[in-house]
Amino acid sequence: EFTITVNKPKRVIIKRDKKIIKTNKSEPERKREEIKKRQQRENILKSIRDKQEYLELEGKQFIYPNQQEAADKCITAFKNGAVAVCLIAQPGTGKTGTAQAVMIHMATNPNDEEIIYSENIINCTGMSDNDWETQFKNSVLPPFKDNIFHRQNLIKQKDKLQTLKDALLIPDECHIASGIKMTIAKTLKEAGILDVNVLEMRNIKMLDISATPDAVLNDYKKWGTKCAIIKIQPGPSYKGFEIMLKETRILDAPNLEELDDYYELLEFLDERYKNTTKKYFVFRLLDPVKTSILEGLCNELGWACLNHNSDERIDEIDNLMKNPPQKHTLIFVKGFWRASKRISRQHIGATYEQIPKKRDVSVTAQSLAARDCDNYEYSGDQLDVNLRPLHYCDKEAIEQYVEWFNNDCDFSTSEYKSSRINSNGKGKVNSKPTKVNSKIVGGINNSDIHTDDECLTVPIVIKITEEQFKCIRPKRWNFDKLFECMGLELRTELKRIGEKPVDHECPDPTKAGYIKKIITYIQAANENKKLKAWATEITNNPTKDNYVIYLDQTEHRIIVSIYYGSKSK
Repeated sequence: EFTITVNKPKRVIIKRDKKIIKTNKSEPERKREEIKKRQQRENILKSIRDKQEYLELEGKQFIYPNQQEAADKCITAFKNGAVAVCLIAQPGTGKTGTAQAVMIHMATNPNDEEIIYSENIINCTGMSDNDWETQFKNSVLPPFKDNIFHRQNLIKQKDKLQTLKDALLIPDECHIASGIKMTIAKTLKEAGILDVNVLEMRNIKMLDISATPDAVLNDYKKWGTKCAIIKIQPGPSYKGFEIMLKETRILDAPNLEELDDYYELLEFLDERYKNTTKKYFVFRLLDPVKTSILEGLCNELGWACLNHNSDERIDEIDNLMKNPPQKHTLIFVKGFWRASKRISRQHIGATYEQIPKKRDVSVTAQSLAARDCDNYEYSGDQLDVNLRPLHYCDKEAIEQYVEWFNNDCDFSTSEYKSSRINSNGKGKVNSKPTKVNSKIVGGINNSDIHTDDECLTVPIVIKITEEQFKCIRPKRWNFDKLFECMGLELRTELKRIGEKPVDHECPDPTKAGYIKKIITYIQAANENKKLKAWATEITNNPTKDNYVIYLDQTEHRIIVSIYYGSKSK
């Protein structure tokens, strides 16, 4: 830390490590800030006490232990130099509670130099959903209610975002509308926030939250030490997909093609709940013909039908569903009740969504079955497992989601398909660029990604003939021929290192900078030196084994650069 004089009367202090410029304040200004920060702490702590008293009457906690544990990890990551955290939570685990614990810490920090004003804590989402905004405001403490914005309202905060500093930005359901050319990316880019150096200079932290972070997570992994990936572990009272699968309550949705299919489904549900209170059955159907058929059958069976969508809303539906209906009731929701929405579950008998022609794990994991995921204890009818709600959907998509989450949210080792990311579970991951991709975010430095000398190897240079070169890549990669030409040299090297063969990443040899990399690798091989064998644009996980293969078109050589990322764990 050192001091310089600017234009004589004004002095600034520059802290090299944080790149923050602070101007000296007058004594009255400093006193006013001290008073404001003290009052903010007192108001928030009082709000916490009031909230806790209210929740105790319902047998609930304000912040659950697993939520506080995840929040502590987020806070530690920020202290250790991360400017962003990607927080992953299964539906209903308690991401809002975790976010609020982080907000409280930031806004009540006893250190006046580190505290953040509550007006600089912004919660937002890519959804354009008034219900989300209302629900989120109802779930947070009063000091945080004024800065909660869905997509269209966030756009209106452009001026505030441009001057924002000493702040916490929390994008909820960060995967929604996260594309590189979409509104959220444009808004943050225009505000100057999408730059790691700017985030550090303006002391802005980003806490992106989702059960299905999708391609956003894949891009964040390339931020290296500037972004931490943190999971919320479910608490003991959590009822989620794994329990539903174990209890055989997540089922493949029948197609409903023939009239008998409709009868069979409704009669089964009628039989299941014949000796208990009447139930609500939530259906998401986009085909008006199928909706019409169900309405006709409901009339025939003496059931009721309700519509709850953008064209026809049910007033106070949350209060309505707290009590059992007088007769079995179908609720058609169309596009409602997806990510984040909490609904009263006690009197739900089943949910139904058709299996899509093209699987989307993220959409299925955020849909109607997810609305039943939460922290609670069974009561009433649901003490009997056979009276707990059923969820008809794409069962395999839910199974893939659970496997991905339990596999440390690693796309490279878990099969996962959505509109923005596609993984075969064997190392091949394709994703579309998002708002946190290096194409739009400045200051992402590959050197921030941890590597260890033990991960590196001496590149291998293999001379081949012109004919072999033509066979390897006539128009596209011929991997069989490639590995045949690599032959003994590569096998010998793998044996020497004592590792099994690893997955490969093959970049286009015509890409910019290709020849330069070839020369670097050949020189390293000649000098018998280890060399960092990968870059963020050609590998998806720095803790996985990779080898990068280059073809030297001029001298007809194969250059193999192996990186044992598994050794960095």
